[in-house]
Order: sequence, then C-alpha cells, then structure tokens
Amino acid sequence: MVVVKNLNKVVRHAVVFAVVFGFGLLGVVVGPRAAYANETVGGGVTSLVDDEVLTELEDGFQPGITDDVPQDLAVLDSASESGVENAEVPNAEPDVTTAPNSIAEGSEDANGSASVPDVRHFPIYGYELDDNGKVTIDGITYQIHENTHTAEVTKIVGKGGEVNILDSITTNYQDYPVTAIGYRAAIYQKFSTITIPQSVQTIGEEAFLGVSAENINFRGVSRLATIGKYAFAYLAGVRNMNLPDLVTILPEGVFAGTKNLQDLNIGSTSKLAKIEKKAFIYSSALKNFHLPSRVTDIGEYAFASTGLESFTFAGNSDLMYIPRYAFAYDTNLTHFMIPRSVSSIDEAAFAASGLQDVEFQNGSILHTINDRAFAYVPMVSVTLPNSVLLIGPSAFAASGLQRVSLNQGLLLIQYEAFAYTNIAEVILPSSVAFLGVSAFAYAGVKNVYFQGIVPPQISNKAHKPAKGSFGVSDVRIVFQCSYGSGTVQGQYEGYDALVCAV
Repeated sequence: MVVVKNLNKVVRHAVVFAVVFGFGLLGVVVGPRAAYANETVGGGVTSLVDDEVLTELEDGFQPGITDDVPQDLAVLDSASESGVENAEVPNAEPDVTTAPNSIAEGSEDANGSASVPDVRHFPIYGYELDDNGKVTIDGITYQIHENTHTAEVTKIVGKGGEVNILDSITTNYQDYPVTAIGYRAAIYQKFSTITIPQSVQTIGEEAFLGVSAENINFRGVSRLATIGKYAFAYLAGVRNMNLPDLVTILPEGVFAGTKNLQDLNIGSTSKLAKIEKKAFIYSSALKNFHLPSRVTDIGEYAFASTGLESFTFAGNSDLMYIPRYAFAYDTNLTHFMIPRSVSSIDEAAFAASGLQDVEFQNGSILHTINDRAFAYVPMVSVTLPNSVLLIGPSAFAASGLQRVSLNQGLLLIQYEAFAYTNIAEVILPSSVAFLGVSAFAYAGVKNVYFQGIVPPQISNKAHKPAKGSFGVSDVRIVFQCSYGSGTVQGQYEGYDALVCAV
C-alpha cells in the first residue's frame, strides 16, 4: 500500500505538470520530475519518491502510454498495479481552490492522498499568466512585457494594510524585473504603508492619485527616474517623503492638493533640475522646501496656495527666474531670499502672499520685476538690487510699502507700479527715463526727488482724476541738480517743482 500511495503522489503531480507544460505525461514523470522533487524539497526530506517506487514505475509504465489516465487523480487510490480493475471514478472535478502554492508545500489528506497544488505558481517555473500576460499576487496585478522583458504594476487593490510591490516576477523559468507602476494603478486606494522596490524606474500619471496612506517608502537605492503628472496628487496621510536621487523632473501637479505632506526630502546628491507647473499647488500642509542647486526652472503656480513657511535655496542656486503665480497666496511665507541667479520675477509671482521681507542675494542679476509681482503683500520696505532695469505695471500695487529704495540704473517704472501704497517720499535715480501713468498714484506721496539733470518723461495723458504719475496735484517735486547751480521755483509736467537753475 505504501507503493500505491507514493505512486499516487508522483502520478498526480505529473498530470498537473503535463497540463501546464504541454509535455507527454509519463515522459516527464520518471526522470525530470523525480529529480525536480529532490531539488526543491530539502530540509532533511530527501525525495518525494523512494528507490523502490521508482523501480516499480519503470517496470510498470512505458513512456507514451497516456490514453487510459483517469480524469480524477483520486482514482489511483483504488486503481493500482495490484490488479483492482473496477474502481469507481468520481464525476466531480478536483477542487484546487485551497491548493498550496507549490509542489513543495503539498500535504496528505486523511486517506493519505496528496492535495493538488496551485498550478499558477511553481518553484523555478514561477507564476502562470492569464491570456493577457497578467498575474495578480496579493492584490497587485502585474503585466508582463515580453518586448522589453520587464513587468509593470497595472493595479493595486488596497485593503488598509501594507503593500509590498515585488521587485521581479518569475514565469516560464524567466525573471521579469518590475520597472514601472502604471497609469492610475492605485487611484483612490487606502493603505498603511506602500513599499516601492528599487527596481522601479517609472511611476505613471495619476498612479497614486487620491491615495490614503501613512507611509510611502522606496526600498534600497531606488532607480526611480521618471514620475508622471499628478502621480501623488491629493495624497492623504503621508507627512514626509524622500525623493529618490535619480528623479530629474517633478512634473505638473505631481503633489497637488496633498492634505498632510509637510516635507519632501531632497538629498544633496539629487539630480532634480526642474519643477513643473502646479507641482505643489493647494498642498496646504507643506511647511518647508529646500531647492537643490541643479534646479533651473520652476513652473507657474508651482507652490501657489500652499502652507509654506520656509523656502530656501542652495547657496549656488542656478534658478533662472521665478514664474507667474509661483508663490501666490502663500500667506504663511513671510521671508524670501531671491538667489543671485534669478534674472526676472514674473507676473504675480508673490501676489497676496504673506511676505514681510524680501532680500536679494549679493551679486544679483535681476533685471525685471513684472506686473503684480509683489501686489497685495504686507511688506513695508524694499531695496532693489543695482541690476534692475524695469518695474512692471502694478508690480508693488496695494502692498504695505512705506519705503522703497530704487537703484541707479533703473530705466522704466510702468503704470501703477507703486499705486495704493503708503510711500510718502520717492527718490528717483537719474537713470530713470520714464514714469508710467499713476506710477505712484494714491500712495500719499508728498515729496519727489529727481537725481540728475535730465528728468524722466512723466505720463499725464490718462487715468483721470489721478494726475500724471503721482495722482495728486500737491506733490512737491525737487530736482537734485548735480552741477551746483541750485534750484528755482518752476513747473514740471504740470507739477510745482524746484527745477535746476540755468
């Protein structure tokens, strides 16, 4: 009976493998299957088949004789070499729903018969794919790409627990490294922790959109280089996250609307070079951000309407400009240092933010402050760097400015640049060639000092009742004549003025 039972195990396993691989049943059992069992069992069990059973197999069966194999393997308990010929064959299909994951995990039931293994996963062979080249393991669906010999995560079903993405999928004796997490793979799912293996190089658009998780971790030295648009948008739960060093671009909306993210940790060896538009817009919990030196571009609205309290730059920053609305409506941001590398501050870059103090790094090359760049901010004073050439329309309008120090070299101050501020005194450098309509209108200006001989052209052709550039008729204009001739009472562009004596 020992021989029959063991024979039952061997033949039962052989039938399953014959179906999976499409080989001849008995041609596989005698040699390769027995050897395979010896390799995979281990742990003190030398073999699934002893020498005596192997001898009887070789004597009793010939390769190629497969026509009379019963459909239900359980019949082998009663149909054996002993001569029992009329054993009953059950009609029901064998139940494989609770089968173990591999041959090595097989077990015997109460009758001594081996349970049927799950044919989807075998040691060495790996997982069986469906007709679309996919397999689902622990709620994660992987797609095999034969053309690139890689695997991609296409769907993750969250159940509130931990999710560990495999670094490779084995099937048909081959390993397929998991290199991508696809479009909307885990959208709106809930997890405690997500662990992304170091093999992943790409995270697709909206892959983790709306996900709720406590932690998102990158295992080992991550090879992640590309992240898709809105990949982590509206993420909830995660407070801190490390950005892998190989990521070069934070794309549009990648962390937009995150609810709890306070810090994105970017290492000193990061290759990050660009942050695209709306990358962190509406991230209300974001508190601190340090920009690496390699970053040359920040997109419009990149940090608009966030909870930022501190935004710092590497000392050797290569940032070229601050785009429109980049930090607009950041009401908790009170101080900002403009790097020397920045050449322009664009439309509404800091509009309606909480800025109380703006500094410009020594050696600044800033030449343009565009329209509404600092409109509606509470800062009371500003000193412009010597490089500034143009101040755009409404650049500081409706701000809290009481004092402004304009640089020698400044050429143009456009319309309403300082309108609706609290500047009582204006000193215009001799380099200023043009003042726009209502440049200082409704600012409470009482005294204007022109430095130099040739005064700027003042626009007084529009915007009534605001007269000219200063908006009121009782402004006192004084020319600070440089050639020592003194001043005399006169008129200048419709204003009473102390002009230079001839």
